[in-house]
Amino acid sequence: MSLDTIPVIRVFLSSPGDVNEERKLAISLMEQIATSRRFRNSLHLIIIAWDDPRLSTVMRATLKPQEAINLKLKRPSECDIAIVIFGKRIGTPFIHTDGKEYTGTTWELLDALSSRTTETVIYRCTKKQM
Repeated sequence: MSLDTIPVIRVFLSSPGDVNEERKLAISLMEQIATSRRFRNSLHLIIIAWDDPRLSTVMRATLKPQEAINLKLKRPSECDIAIVIFGKRIGTPFIHTDGKEYTGTTWELLDALSSRTTETVIYRCTKKQM
């Protein structure tokens, strides 16, 4: 397979702040897959995560965090896979342009579910949290 025919798979990672350990683990595992010898010539995995320093999402003080993320990154519904990780929290509330209140993670989940082509995976962390 030539480099121009390798499928690109975009994975959107969404989570509130109480599951940072699980988020880091998910990113680490996806990076291992993306760089593994087994998949190197058969797929190109792109991880879409607001905290990825390579994507440099600017969190401007004049914007709500979700607005800044939506300006810079692909939306979950524009990705092939959306992974949503929940713990005890569901995220920070914000008012969307549609006038409804969501949390960032909830909005990202609903956006992913609105797509017929995005495969959405939900993980709920059940470990005791301090």
